[in-house]
Amino acid sequence: MFRDGQHRARPPAGAGEALIAIQPDSPSDSGVLEAALVVPEGARSIVIFAHGSTPCACCPCDVAVARGLEHAGFATLLVDLLTPTEADDDVLSGRHALDVPLFTRRIVRITNWFATSTVTRALRVGCFGVGTGAAAALAAAAELPWRIECVVSCGGRLDLVDRSTLARVKAPVLLIEGTAEGGPRADEKNGRALGMNGQALEILRRARLAVVRGATHWLREPSVFGTVAQLALGWFARYLASSTPARPAAG
Repeated sequence: MFRDGQHRARPPAGAGEALIAIQPDSPSDSGVLEAALVVPEGARSIVIFAHGSTPCACCPCDVAVARGLEHAGFATLLVDLLTPTEADDDVLSGRHALDVPLFTRRIVRITNWFATSTVTRALRVGCFGVGTGAAAALAAAAELPWRIECVVSCGGRLDLVDRSTLARVKAPVLLIEGTAEGGPRADEKNGRALGMNGQALEILRRARLAVVRGATHWLREPSVFGTVAQLALGWFARYLASSTPARPAAG
């Protein structure tokens, strides 16, 4: 999971962390995905961390959220949605930076893999997505409404998900967005992001917007990690922690 020099910045592992390889499930998607799995004793639910072309385990906010969820009894999967070869290529070409269809297929594959593993097959599934990973998490939730029960989008690139896909998402969705001031360009980016979230709120069946003061669109500021973790924990605790799945919205 930790390509080039990234392993040097790897955060402390979660308790009971296991590094795993998720094998291909179709000829059209042949890459092996690398992931870190933590399943606390008594876990009833698992959250997939999806971060597009960036390794989740190298993103401090993702790790902070994951550790908070694990402490609360949730299982977590920090996964690289690109294979090592694809990631190396992306560093040079940027070819996969916005490849939401690829990331979506990978999240679907991971979700299907859960059902084949004795460790995870009984766990309810949610997704925490950042940037393009959030777009893919929503698209995967639209494709697997009976499996992906809850989504948290953090600084999501919702402009990369078409309206018809958003309309098919039955899972409850929390949209987390920053609104810090940082000069004209930053203000313009934050304004566009809040506009995207507002449009998504009009389409998604069950969604809420949480604005984090003092954070930019990507919510990379260490001072807001705790806030993001608490928001995500509250959402997953509400919709994933019970032993009975929430009834999907009709339609």
